[in-house]
Amino acid sequence: MKKVLSTIGLGLTIMSFTACATKPEGLSKMPVVVQGKTSKTPLTKRITLVPAGTSIPVNITIKGDVFTEDVKKIIPVVLKNNTYFYSSLKDIQTANAYEKFLVSYDKKRWVTLDEAFSGQLQFAVEITDEKSAINLSFQANQKVE
Repeated sequence: MKKVLSTIGLGLTIMSFTACATKPEGLSKMPVVVQGKTSKTPLTKRITLVPAGTSIPVNITIKGDVFTEDVKKIIPVVLKNNTYFYSSLKDIQTANAYEKFLVSYDKKRWVTLDEAFSGQLQFAVEITDEKSAINLSFQANQKVE
């Protein structure tokens, strides 16, 4: 049985498009909305708490002209720690319009996403006599406590 494994490892800093980690004025007085609870408070005027143990959907899309059709899957993952998120958006309709996107585990110390998390994405093509496979692996790690 012949086996060939070609791997491309890409070290990524998750969401490195984030801005500086300055703490916005009045953040400690902002309302906290728990993920999954309905709120009339606009996203730009609140902190969102994603509690430990909360299932978060990871949206996976595989597409391109090498495939016969696009594939979309949702895979739930569960957060280990309470995590607070705050964003101040210039225009909520525009992707990448973030002025700030901050993360905290205690609602006191705030850092940008790339200061809070690191990650790695790996792509591998596995070829054997019996089968071939494309392997994608994503790893995310907490950088700050």
